[in-house]
Amino acid sequence: MQLEQRIVHEQLCQWGGYEETHLNYSAYASITPLYRYMTEGNQGTPIFKSRVLSQGTPLPILLVRQAVNQLASTQRDILSAKYVFHLKSDGGLWTDREKADLMGMSYTAYNTAIHRARAKLLTWL
Repeated sequence: MQLEQRIVHEQLCQWGGYEETHLNYSAYASITPLYRYMTEGNQGTPIFKSRVLSQGTPLPILLVRQAVNQLASTQRDILSAKYVFHLKSDGGLWTDREKADLMGMSYTAYNTAIHRARAKLLTWL
C-alpha cells in the first residue's frame, strides 16, 4: 500500500509541476479557442465541464487532471495548493505551513486533508 501511495504522490508532483509551468499571469491555465469552444459551445452552453483536452499535454498528466477534477472542490483545492502552487509572486517558495494558514487550516488538518484526497485518488488511478 505504501508503494501505491508513493506512486500517487509522484503522479501528483508531475501533474502539479506541469500545471504550474502552464499557468499564465492571472493564475489560470491558458485558454485556447478549442478549449473555449469545448466549454462554452456555440451558444455559450458547456459541451464539457472540465478542462481535460489540452493540445500537447502528456497523457499521464491528462489522466491525473481528470481524476483530480472528479474530486470534491475542497479536495481539488487542497491538492492544487500542495502540488501546483509553489512560487510566490516575489520568487520565493510557499511552505506547507503558509499554505495551510492561507486556507484557514491548521497544519495537521492540512496534512490530513491531503492524505484523504490522495487516498481517494488511489482508487481512481
